[in-house]
Amino acid sequence: MTTAPIAPDPLQIRAGEHGTLRVFDVDLPDALATKLASLPFERESALGVPLADAARTEMFDVASLGDLGLGRYLHEGLGIAEEQIAENSKALGNIAGYVLLLRAGAVAGPAQLAPIEGLRLAALLHEERAQLSFEKIYSSSTEGILTPAAAADASGTVAQWGENLRLLRRWLGLLVICGLAVTALIWSLT
Repeated sequence: MTTAPIAPDPLQIRAGEHGTLRVFDVDLPDALATKLASLPFERESALGVPLADAARTEMFDVASLGDLGLGRYLHEGLGIAEEQIAENSKALGNIAGYVLLLRAGAVAGPAQLAPIEGLRLAALLHEERAQLSFEKIYSSSTEGILTPAAAADASGTVAQWGENLRLLRRWLGLLVICGLAVTALIWSLT
């Protein structure tokens, strides 16, 4: 698995950052935590930076995940490698109340997060990236050679359409001129 290079400070968001997930342990009074969980735009003030896309943040009570648990949610729901979750298991396992997830794109970088007291960065994780394969795909439908006769037939069809369009324009032009002449004749008679 390849991870993107990260800034030395995990609270520093780089310009064009993608594939990152910052996990914050939330230790705030219940009323404030509930407000931040229900109003995504309020998270801006809690993080100390303007949000470019509040939909790329999540805040919820970890207990609401039930048997799924935070680690499995991060792996199955957000594509975080199990190895990263294992490496950060102590910090992630200590989150008992609310958690704030900040995905790449939520904040337009470069920016420096300045979370309020009660928000603690527990982990900086990276989404798994699929391994790219550039193998040739073979199919019987891709075999064969386009013969000059077939190419000429295809271009002849295009040429025929062009000729038909020219004739249609001429007839329409003639029809418009006749219509104008009839209109002028009627106008002069009245």
